[in-house]
Amino acid sequence: MNKITYNTNENISGTSFHCVSIDIIPSLFTKFMNYDDTEFDNYKISKNWTCSYKDNVFTIYDWKMTNLYDDYLPSPDDLWSSDYHISLNIGSKLTSQEDQEFANKLLNDYLNFIKNKKD
Repeated sequence: MNKITYNTNENISGTSFHCVSIDIIPSLFTKFMNYDDTEFDNYKISKNWTCSYKDNVFTIYDWKMTNLYDDYLPSPDDLWSSDYHISLNIGSKLTSQEDQEFANKLLNDYLNFIKNKKD
């Protein structure tokens, strides 16, 4: 079975959004990912994670969700400590179908993490 490798240091140059996202709760997702990537623009993106799946690189990131982009939005700290649902973008060098397969696997891993935390 293919597994996601989290916290990779792969080159994300050329990855882009293909209309695939994942709905998460920020405060739980940061615990699930358990690390912060350092490669993001600190303007339109406040957090970014890099993973690999089936020998392909994927990025998971917020897009224009904080006051880094617009003063009327929450601060990055407020956003990532919140318990309300948001959608994070999935980026890759692939197609939306392959991105969706990754997103489904990621969502399954995330939901299992939440379930096991409650048990």
